[in-house]
Amino acid sequence: MSHEWVNAGHPAKLLCKFKGYPIDDIEWEKIGDVLTTEKLETTKKINTIFIESEITFNSTSRKDNGTYRCTAVGPQGKSSSTSVLYVRSEPQVNIDFVKAVGAHTIFLNWTLNDGNEPILQYFIQHMKNGTSQWTHYPEHIGGENSNYMIKNLDANTAYQLGLSARNKVGTGSVNILTHWVKTLDKVHPTEIRTSISPSSAVELNTTSALANFAIEADPSFVPEISVKGVTPNSITIGWLQPPDNVKEHVHYYQLMLKNNHTLKEAIHNAQNLNLFLFVELQPATTYNFKVSACNEYTKCGNWSKEVNGTTMDGESGPPENVSVVCRFDNISRTSFVFVTWLPPLHPYGKIVHYNVILEGKATFKNSKGVMETAQYDPKIKFVDEKSNSARFDMIPPNTNYTVRVSGVTRSKSRGTEAIMDCQMPPTVPDKDKLSQFIWVKVEEHGRWLLKLFLPRITERNGPICCYRVFIVKLEPSQTVADLPLPEDFPISSYEEVHHSRRGGAYVAEMFESLAIPSLAPLRIRREGHPPPPAVSLPSPHLKMKSESLSQEVELEDLLVYDGQLDTSSNYTGFVEVVVMGVGNTLLPAYSSYFGALNPGPHVLHAAESSQVLTVILQVLCALIMVVLVLLAALCFLQRYTKQVAEAQGVEMTLTNTFRHLCRSFRGRHVLVSSNPPDMTPISKSDLTAAYVERHKDSDYGFQHEFELLPDRFPDRSTRHSEARENLYKNRYPDIKAYDQTRIHLSQIDSLVGSDYINANYVIGYKERKKFICAQGWHVCHFSYTQSHHVSLFSICGPQQLTQVFPCRTTYLVTMITAGVRAGNLLLHESAYMAGGKGGEKCKRKVNSLFTYNVLDLVLKNISILDTKKED
Repeated sequence: MSHEWVNAGHPAKLLCKFKGYPIDDIEWEKIGDVLTTEKLETTKKINTIFIESEITFNSTSRKDNGTYRCTAVGPQGKSSSTSVLYVRSEPQVNIDFVKAVGAHTIFLNWTLNDGNEPILQYFIQHMKNGTSQWTHYPEHIGGENSNYMIKNLDANTAYQLGLSARNKVGTGSVNILTHWVKTLDKVHPTEIRTSISPSSAVELNTTSALANFAIEADPSFVPEISVKGVTPNSITIGWLQPPDNVKEHVHYYQLMLKNNHTLKEAIHNAQNLNLFLFVELQPATTYNFKVSACNEYTKCGNWSKEVNGTTMDGESGPPENVSVVCRFDNISRTSFVFVTWLPPLHPYGKIVHYNVILEGKATFKNSKGVMETAQYDPKIKFVDEKSNSARFDMIPPNTNYTVRVSGVTRSKSRGTEAIMDCQMPPTVPDKDKLSQFIWVKVEEHGRWLLKLFLPRITERNGPICCYRVFIVKLEPSQTVADLPLPEDFPISSYEEVHHSRRGGAYVAEMFESLAIPSLAPLRIRREGHPPPPAVSLPSPHLKMKSESLSQEVELEDLLVYDGQLDTSSNYTGFVEVVVMGVGNTLLPAYSSYFGALNPGPHVLHAAESSQVLTVILQVLCALIMVVLVLLAALCFLQRYTKQVAEAQGVEMTLTNTFRHLCRSFRGRHVLVSSNPPDMTPISKSDLTAAYVERHKDSDYGFQHEFELLPDRFPDRSTRHSEARENLYKNRYPDIKAYDQTRIHLSQIDSLVGSDYINANYVIGYKERKKFICAQGWHVCHFSYTQSHHVSLFSICGPQQLTQVFPCRTTYLVTMITAGVRAGNLLLHESAYMAGGKGGEKCKRKVNSLFTYNVLDLVLKNISILDTKKED
């Protein structure tokens, strides 16, 4: 089928050809629409297998545009083909949306039916409300537009708009907007200046409908932005909401982030919160931000004032040029690791300090000859950021060390580590390991032998190549202290040593580390069968590096021979341990000399026994003397305790006695104020004058006497009063019983705290424990016990006070109660005489005054009817 182009109003034909047999019928239809009967359909049979069919349009119109389908129907089914009819016509536009977006501007967009021809130009016309004259908009509006901004209108004025389009066929009809659109009210210039800076206006896109839009009089909003939050790789910014009169004109925001290396842009919907998160940023980097408010129909406003934000410190990159040196110090005989580095290429913040971690791992034979792997616990150093080196001292030798160096920024997070390794060279065993060798003299089968106990040395410091045992024959009257150091002793052969009166040293045994005897001790023979042939080192010369001198020495061919010993001479010896060092160098180490021994039988001397007995007697005498001194000191303390207790009226324990004695040596006194106040008794006749004198100047006299009293004695404690089980027994929280002078009650059923009462003994004149001070009515129902003690059994009221103290001949109980009546202070005093024998009565007299109290104590013994009066 073919496609047909035709102008509206002109006739048109669509032709359809089919080849086939038999063809029963041909049908036409319009896809997506109904084919009207006005169209003429004709079918022409060319021959048996060819058939043509056409549809004729006498006068085409816009509605004839479309795709038509021609279908041939036969016994085998249907076959179809399509053809398109393009009807050229004037364009037709339809205004879809109109909105006033400024005081002089109206935005509109439209939809278009272009009449199957490209649009050449749009025409806009407008008419003011109140007039009947249409004004054609003078600007050229290209056919590529689908929206436009009408400018240069009057502010606060209603307009009616019309829109038409032109193509090659002609100009279409004008689409008139049925309603009126009113421009916005003009904004005052001062308001504009506060929000818009003309110098910061952005350029418009050439395809925008706002190419020459003057925004000085239109609603605008310039956001005020600020940084709301930062992380090592993100920054959140925020800004204020626009004013209500502008809010509807802000549809979205355009955001920009930039610095010397980065530029990012983003769009943020105005309906969302005015917060935006920029991610994937570099740590410790400063970025500049700006935001502009945008309108979907116009353009974006002025950019906001730029603000900057800096991301937090992140994880630092690895330090540069890290080097690690493992070295053994020959002077201090210690191993150390020295680490150096340069600052990271990318610190991502300010380096506060560096973390340097040292880890180690060593594989060696232990003292049991079993391979063992030891881990060196991580050792951490915190190095100041100004320093680029660290040193680890006193670390084990013969160890593979791994060093990890990382920078720590202000975020406290450890950065990427730079890892380096080094091998600490082996060294000789520790001195304490070499001091474990001992030898003894034993008898076996009638023969005397020198047995050397040679425990296996751990190879933690380095692999041990071999052991050599040297025997030293001492000269007559020579001691071990007279010998040179083992490493400086000249070595000879067995024959040379025993044929010379000057003695010497020779190699008695030599064996590899694997062949060291682990159970049986090494035997140095004194007598026996002829010795086996002497052996020597397998190689004529072995290079050995001396650790002390840091130089290589050669081991000569030394004959190894364990021959008979001379019973008339004393012998000592030492062990040489050879460690395999770096580069197959040999590192020798020497034990100290063994104790000097004579290979002959033991000879006991009586002098030795008497000397031992003398030492024992001296020790016993010293012990007896110490015991006597301790007993004398104990007696002195016991007497001193009794004297202090009698003088101070306190219970003195052994601890308090020592404390009192120490303070006495320092010139201090226990339980007595350093400046005791001078308060002599006042007679009854002088009481009024004394009261008036002390009452002057706001009771200054009473206050002065009160301040002379000590707050508390420094050597007294109140632990029992503060115990949880005794707190409720204290009537006043600040009145407590001293542990040293408190009254101890008889315990009830072994209950904790049942021996406690808030009462103290008070020192009497040349007597002790004749006065007892207790708290008020909270303490009652006493019963008399031995040694003038008082026991508390229950809590009762003052009416039971007569039952507290049974009548005795030498006891007086005084109760003082303060009260207020009619605004005046009353002192109520009760006196009880505990005189006489059982069944006798006690008399009491109470005198209460308003200002001060005069106490008359009348003591009466009913049995003899004697009356006394005391003031």
